[in-house]
Amino acid sequence: MARNDSGARLSDVEIAEISKTRRWADLTCSLERLLPRFGYCRFMQFILFTQADGKILSHAHGTLEPSFDVIFRESSASRRDPNSIHANGTNVPIEWTIEQMCIKGNSRLYDALMSAGIHGGISICSRSAQAVSRIDFYREKPATASMAEQADLLMLASYTHQSAEYLLRQQVCGKAVGDKTSASALSEREVECLGWSANGKTSAEIGMILGISQRTVYFHLRSVSSKLGVYGTRHAISKAVMMGIVAPRHNA
Repeated sequence: MARNDSGARLSDVEIAEISKTRRWADLTCSLERLLPRFGYCRFMQFILFTQADGKILSHAHGTLEPSFDVIFRESSASRRDPNSIHANGTNVPIEWTIEQMCIKGNSRLYDALMSAGIHGGISICSRSAQAVSRIDFYREKPATASMAEQADLLMLASYTHQSAEYLLRQQVCGKAVGDKTSASALSEREVECLGWSANGKTSAEIGMILGISQRTVYFHLRSVSSKLGVYGTRHAISKAVMMGIVAPRHNA
């Protein structure tokens, strides 16, 4: 469980709620409910997701007016925004005030935030293999985040990034296969076989784990490849990871 200096904690249930969200609106609502516990009132996120073919998909969302989506997107991609420059080089959170940002230039975002009643905030960068996010948490009143509070927000940002990446993967999935193939098109046993294969298990090992014959494992993996419209298990794994059907392999 995570906590801040006031003793407030993020429960396991709350963390699971964020990490398992399946809609942008649900992710936004979860953060909107949790942030006041840490003295923050609003947030914005901009995420870049690199697809398997090298194309980049992006998305901006948050709890400010819709017009902020475009402004925040532009500022996050700007080489003049000090917070974006900082985020490009480190995952360490950076705390700032509106006054500081307006003095440093590129003030369109910060002028808009000031008009919205924001005094300052904290910017956090989260990265994964195929995606990177800038996540801002905003305050309406002057305050400084303690190290413990920053650690909690860093964890919250990490789960937010993870969920946003999943949602973009699902979006890519729909475009890539024309909505003809989805996780629901695969049987539970097919997903199990593919998942173990993605984690480096041989067909013989998968058969022993699942209590089925090696021949049956071959059958399930061939069926997965056919349903996903690819040739071979390796291609099936790559596509399934991109679609969010199985988790990517992590080397120890």
